[in-house]
Amino acid sequence: MNISIKNISDGDWRLLKSEAARHNLKIAEFLNKMLREHKKKEEEQSNVHEILYGKKILDEKDAIKIKEVMSEFRKELEFR
Repeated sequence: MNISIKNISDGDWRLLKSEAARHNLKIAEFLNKMLREHKKKEEEQSNVHEILYGKKILDEKDAIKIKEVMSEFRKELEFR
């Protein structure tokens, strides 16, 4: 299957070719590899979003209690 890439600058095309050659890959193989890696990275970042903004593990009462215990612990050890 032949595919055309339109509107790519000469510099970017040379960079693509040289990177593919540096990795001993054909341009199509290199593009496929880049896309797979990009997709994997994107999925990993969505997991981070889930961790930061997903369902909470602790309820507010537990979170407040942990914060109080940590504060007392830090005072005992003379941490700020």
